[in-house]
Amino acid sequence: MPERGGSQPQGENLIEDSEVRRIRKEVDVLDSELIGLLAKRRDLAIQMGKIKRRKHLPIVDGKRNEEVLERVIGEAKKYGLDEKKVEEFWKCIIKCAIEEQERLDFVD
Repeated sequence: MPERGGSQPQGENLIEDSEVRRIRKEVDVLDSELIGLLAKRRDLAIQMGKIKRRKHLPIVDGKRNEEVLERVIGEAKKYGLDEKKVEEFWKCIIKCAIEEQERLDFVD
């Protein structure tokens, strides 16, 4: 039984630490996968930026950005995620994509 100070018997700490380590490893793997997916998304944004530049299209497409936000917020609902936080996160992703495309004007 744990003492009042919150300490637990040594055996329980070892089990909990093992469980915590296992879950942390899974989180680390997912973090790496997410970084890889963000890099792929960035690469696609750069490709899109080159096409837009070549065809003299505007970098920002507000209608498309709204479609993306609606779609990901819908996905967030399916998974029980906080819609506002997902929207905020995706707005950041969209902003980064726009910045990558704008940067193309200075590269060449």
